Amino acid sequence: MTRALVVWPTPAPRLLVYTSAVVAGVAVLAWHAGAHHATPMARDGPPLTTLGVAVMWWTLMVIAMMFPLVADDAVRVCEAGLRSRRLPSLVAFLAGYLAVWVVIGALGISAASVLWPHGAPTAAVLAILLAAAAWQLTPVRRQTLTRCGGRPFVAVTGWRALGDCARHGLVSGRRCVITCGVAMLTMVLIHSLIVMVVVSAVLYTERRVGPNPDRRHNGVESFALVLLAGLVGWWSLRNVGPLP
Repeated sequence: MTRALVVWPTPAPRLLVYTSAVVAGVAVLAWHAGAHHATPMARDGPPLTTLGVAVMWWTLMVIAMMFPLVADDAVRVCEAGLRSRRLPSLVAFLAGYLAVWVVIGALGISAASVLWPHGAPTAAVLAILLAAAAWQLTPVRRQTLTRCGGRPFVAVTGWRALGDCARHGLVSGRRCVITCGVAMLTMVLIHSLIVMVVVSAVLYTERRVGPNPDRRHNGVESFALVLLAGLVGWWSLRNVGPLP
């Protein structure tokens, strides 16, 4: 008597990416509510107690904000290999991608804690937001965006396949740091759900316009970041506590 082989269906990579982002977003929201609108480096809020806790918060925020931006890349990496290995391929890709952002976050949080032990001033947050608005329009950023979305090469089986997926994750992470790193540095200085949502919307919207990078740089995203800087400055002048 032979036993039938049961093959469990592999969840869609895109669904897993978005599910991870939603779960991380809920965790960030709960953390934010539990901390009574505390900020890791903001002027009017208590800092997160240790570097490890701050990096953990940063990691959750990156998953919530940045994973949706690389959902297409994750799908392409998974489709480049065997269907039966899509889940390990996805995990390897996302691990490589996230590793880049964790390093950037740890460096940024460490630098901010040294420069502003009692919290970053509003002027620093405004400077980063305005720098991000200007960076949106630079040729270097535009050239980097044109390299996003390429078809990856992945080995079929073995550790080499996982290594290729992780390597593509590292490459995608590096490109995202170039295109989005300045805007994301804002989140090192201020723990605000409003800032998080606006920055996420800006970064996501430009990627939904289409494959032509020239169409992505119409100034709308830069203007949105300038308006966000104005909101942060206005809220600080009111002196009513950290921005929600």
